[in-house]
Amino acid sequence: AKEVEEIGTQALPVRVDLRDEKQIENLVDETRNHFGRLDVLINNAGALFWKPIKDTEIKNYDLINNINSRATFYLSKLCIPLMQQSGGGHIIIKSPPLLESNLISESLPGKTAYMISKLGMTLTSLGISQEYKGTGIACNTLWPATMIESYATINNKLGTPDMWRNTDIITDSVLGIINEDANKFTGNQLIDEMYLRSKGV
Repeated sequence: AKEVEEIGTQALPVRVDLRDEKQIENLVDETRNHFGRLDVLINNAGALFWKPIKDTEIKNYDLINNINSRATFYLSKLCIPLMQQSGGGHIIIKSPPLLESNLISESLPGKTAYMISKLGMTLTSLGISQEYKGTGIACNTLWPATMIESYATINNKLGTPDMWRNTDIITDSVLGIINEDANKFTGNQLIDEMYLRSKGV
């Protein structure tokens, strides 16, 4: 929040445990009370658990699904009325495309529970895009072509620095998406690099 305020923009930090629907409801209420509107929702927070099925306890399965697919569904549901009051908006969900069957099959071994939670997020996006098509509320998914340098990749030793891109590719993609026509650009399952290339980058 301090970094945001230092560049002259308002910030409203709200601590939220995404497993707790009351805290999610409070986040939306705080946003409405402070800003009076909502233009963009990015469902980016997520839980990571990569283990084979035999080593996945049901509590681990519940944790990642509650944080990833359930919280994305509920937060999006609560934000849609505020977006409607604001004249529309964009919802971006950080989840993989269902259409890339090779990507999914390659991602499943050792990550099945995680991929269930992430693909649940993608289904939420597709549902929103169909239910609100042409209303000024767009919903698209965004997924990196390769891993992004973050605390998740560093702390979990996911790959090596020579494999990672910096966050600029995601930032540029998000800026592009929110400048699209929300009445037309919806229901897309985007890969960051391919999306930016389609825009001439």
